[in-house]
Amino acid sequence: MAETTIAKKTGSRSTKIGRVTSTKMSKTIVVQVIMKKAHPLYRRVVAKSKKFYAHDEKNTAHVGDTVEIEETRPMSKLKRWRLKNIIQKAKLVGGEEAALDSKPLKSVDRGRRFKRSWLRDSAAKRAESLMKQIEKGIQPWQS
Repeated sequence: MAETTIAKKTGSRSTKIGRVTSTKMSKTIVVQVIMKKAHPLYRRVVAKSKKFYAHDEKNTAHVGDTVEIEETRPMSKLKRWRLKNIIQKAKLVGGEEAALDSKPLKSVDRGRRFKRSWLRDSAAKRAESLMKQIEKGIQPWQS
């Protein structure tokens, strides 16, 4: 999850702290900033996230890094921020592919398989108990 933002004004340039979500473009990173604010009527803390395109001249940031970005002149259609510094490096370095591969994959069929095996086991137990009752001379289907 992205970090909460602390917007500071240095002269007329504000800074934000967020987490890098993409580095697929050359010299550009996508930073997700989560802003937490109390709702004006309900006084409940509401988190809003926003993505910013930031200029990374040396391609030093990786996916998952916590970075500080600074407002700057427009560099392209979407880029109005630049990377100021990297606050914390991600534990896994190597791009989005490594970050995606590191997540444990959940098996969709795991629940169904478990249910089927449980049904098989319970059906086997019921059949076994019926066989024992038949051996004893009890007819369970007529009770």
